[in-house]
Amino acid sequence: MSWDSVLENWLSLIDSLCSDFPHLDMEAVRRFRGDQSKLITYLADTHELTACEAKDALIDWMAFSAPKSQTQAAA
Repeated sequence: MSWDSVLENWLSLIDSLCSDFPHLDMEAVRRFRGDQSKLITYLADTHELTACEAKDALIDWMAFSAPKSQTQAAA
Protein backbone atom coordinates (compact mmCIF):
# COMPACT_ATOMS: atom_id res chain seq x y z
CA MET A 1 0.00 0.00 0.00
CA SER A 2 1.36 3.41 -0.92
CA TRP A 3 1.28 6.42 1.37
CA ASP A 4 -1.26 7.99 -1.02
CA SER A 5 -3.54 5.01 -0.37
CA VAL A 6 -3.03 5.43 3.35
CA LEU A 7 -4.01 9.09 3.07
CA GLU A 8 -7.12 8.25 1.06
CA ASN A 9 -8.20 5.79 3.75
CA TRP A 10 -6.70 7.54 6.78
CA LEU A 11 -9.70 7.38 9.11
CA SER A 12 -10.45 3.75 8.33
CA LEU A 13 -6.80 2.70 8.80
CA ILE A 14 -6.28 4.30 12.20
CA ASP A 15 -7.79 1.33 14.06
CA SER A 16 -5.50 -1.11 12.29
CA LEU A 17 -2.46 1.07 12.79
CA CYS A 18 -3.13 1.48 16.51
CA SER A 19 -3.84 -2.23 16.83
CA ASP A 20 -0.55 -3.17 15.19
CA PHE A 21 1.40 -0.54 17.14
CA PRO A 22 -0.17 -0.81 20.61
CA HIS A 23 1.57 2.18 22.20
CA LEU A 24 -0.04 4.62 19.78
CA ASP A 25 -2.90 6.71 21.08
CA MET A 26 -5.74 6.79 18.57
CA GLU A 27 -6.62 10.42 19.28
CA ALA A 28 -3.03 11.51 18.81
CA VAL A 29 -2.83 9.63 15.50
CA ARG A 30 -6.09 11.23 14.32
CA ARG A 31 -4.65 14.68 14.98
CA PHE A 32 -1.75 13.99 12.60
CA ARG A 33 -4.25 13.83 9.70
CA GLY A 34 -1.91 11.70 7.65
CA ASP A 35 1.27 13.69 8.25
CA GLN A 36 3.82 10.94 7.70
CA SER A 37 6.75 12.71 9.38
CA LYS A 38 4.73 13.37 12.55
CA LEU A 39 3.55 9.77 12.59
CA ILE A 40 7.10 8.45 12.21
CA THR A 41 8.35 10.68 15.03
CA TYR A 42 5.45 9.64 17.28
CA LEU A 43 5.93 5.96 16.42
CA ALA A 44 9.62 6.23 17.27
CA ASP A 45 8.93 7.99 20.56
CA THR A 46 6.21 5.60 21.71
CA HIS A 47 7.90 2.36 20.67
CA GLU A 48 11.52 3.16 21.60
CA LEU A 49 12.69 3.16 17.99
CA THR A 50 15.00 5.41 16.05
CA ALA A 51 13.40 7.52 13.35
CA CYS A 52 14.85 5.15 10.71
CA GLU A 53 13.49 2.09 12.51
CA ALA A 54 10.08 3.72 12.85
CA LYS A 55 10.03 4.63 9.16
CA ASP A 56 10.98 1.05 8.24
CA ALA A 57 8.28 -0.30 10.57
CA LEU A 58 5.69 1.96 8.93
CA ILE A 59 6.81 0.89 5.45
CA ASP A 60 6.56 -2.76 6.51
CA TRP A 61 3.11 -2.13 7.96
CA MET A 62 1.94 -0.54 4.72
CA ALA A 63 3.32 -3.45 2.69
CA PHE A 64 2.26 -6.39 4.84
CA SER A 65 -0.16 -5.47 7.62
CA ALA A 66 -2.34 -2.58 6.49
CA PRO A 67 -5.77 -3.78 5.42
CA LYS A 68 -6.14 -3.63 1.67
CA SER A 69 -9.00 -1.59 0.30
CA GLN A 70 -11.71 -3.46 -1.58
CA THR A 71 -10.48 -2.10 -4.89
CA GLN A 72 -6.96 -3.31 -4.21
CA ALA A 73 -8.22 -6.71 -3.07
CA ALA A 74 -10.24 -7.09 -6.28
CA ALA A 75 -7.27 -6.24 -8.51
